[in-house]
Amino acid sequence: MSQVAFEEEKTKVFDWIVIVLVAIIYSLNAFLLEGAAELFPHEERIIIMVPAYASIVFGPIIGGLGAGFGNLLLDIFEKVVLSNEGLAARHVLGFFANMIGGATVGLLSKRITMQEKDEIFTFNRLILSIKNTFASVFGLSVITGTMIGFGRFFLTYVGFDDLLTGSFTTGELFTTGASLAGIIITGNGVVLLMSMIPLQFILMYVERRRVRNYNADLRASRVLAPVTMTPNPPVEILEFTEQGKGFVLRRWSTVRIRLKNLLDRPMRFRIEMVAQDHVDPNVFYTELMDPGSIDVIDLQFYPFDDAHRVVRLVVRPWVDNSQVLREVFEKDQQFAFEYAYKVFMPSNRRIKVLISIVGILALIIGIIRGMQSILVGTGTAPFLVTLGVVVAEIVFVLMYFIYRRRQMEAF
Repeated sequence: MSQVAFEEEKTKVFDWIVIVLVAIIYSLNAFLLEGAAELFPHEERIIIMVPAYASIVFGPIIGGLGAGFGNLLLDIFEKVVLSNEGLAARHVLGFFANMIGGATVGLLSKRITMQEKDEIFTFNRLILSIKNTFASVFGLSVITGTMIGFGRFFLTYVGFDDLLTGSFTTGELFTTGASLAGIIITGNGVVLLMSMIPLQFILMYVERRRVRNYNADLRASRVLAPVTMTPNPPVEILEFTEQGKGFVLRRWSTVRIRLKNLLDRPMRFRIEMVAQDHVDPNVFYTELMDPGSIDVIDLQFYPFDDAHRVVRLVVRPWVDNSQVLREVFEKDQQFAFEYAYKVFMPSNRRIKVLISIVGILALIIGIIRGMQSILVGTGTAPFLVTLGVVVAEIVFVLMYFIYRRRQMEAF
């Protein structure tokens, strides 16, 4: 059997749906830290690993914009929704600082790719995850923290911020800005150092499992399994196989048929294809075949649905002289052969990775909420609220997946 040739959908450099979802998940930091000041400093972003993770998986554009708009949403939740305050110049600064920091992570990191037989826990993959972790720390900790700390120093110096109030010297303002930068760098850095290596290994496992399932489904789609055969047919079907790409939804596939004449005289055959999908041609004729000779015919399949399908080949001897036909058969007969095949629907890598992000985040938030309940005594209500938000995220992703599938079906 030839190698699998179909290429799955590639991750786009820019995808606004992925950016929106990353931003929404990042903005949940506002709800996660509510009432948890005893555990985490105010400036620490527990979900800072989400834009960092997105930058590694999707690249600098999606990661950067997801981080920037996610931070803006977070500020809206924290200041407008939770604190009844308004947005200020520092929130614009936060948008650009997170966007540039997230983009830097994508530029400095290396994409994680997995093949079906790749090992996960190897020295090279450990080095790769460490390098990507330091890229995350440099981008969303050092660069973002430095831009926010010294950016607020500059905004306060020109009168657009209130990092310090009352009378103060330039030295005091600079020291306060540097201190704020240090708090953000330390807080974000600790979270990223603790989370990014495990997250990348989880991604490797999820990606390898996805690739294995993808290839297994694709290989299964290339098999035409016989279902029923007519006894004592005049022809033998030596080969009825797909030629390389599999039966892929909304893609043309080539199928090869090799037939052998079992009669003791030359004969031409008419073959009709009765299928649940589009076949071109659906009726064709063999050459005049000598006894025991073989004819090869190629035709095209176009699957309409990603399900188990059945195709029926109706074979009739076909000669110009009806007298010869009557000599061979007392009456005009037909011989049916049925084969089953499975249509493959290409996996959407973006949806798969998004679902893995949501699942990983749900696990992390569940652990953190459990810690809050035990160490801080916040009770079960915050945990239930967070659980509801995570369930809503999963429902959103699944609804989008169904929507995309219906789009393909309507194509």
